[in-house]
Amino acid sequence: MFGFSSVEEYYNQASPALKLDTIKVPLLCFAAADDPFVPLSICGQALLPV
Repeated sequence: MFGFSSVEEYYNQASPALKLDTIKVPLLCFAAADDPFVPLSICGQALLPV
């Protein structure tokens, strides 16, 4: 459907994680430690004190 053979193919191609290395300007990424959509592993591990 919509040119994708499976939901997995869609999610793999739609994922911003695969495009982060193409950003050419500084980027500040905020995510909650328990965010199911933005894992901390794609934003780095610089955690702010609570």
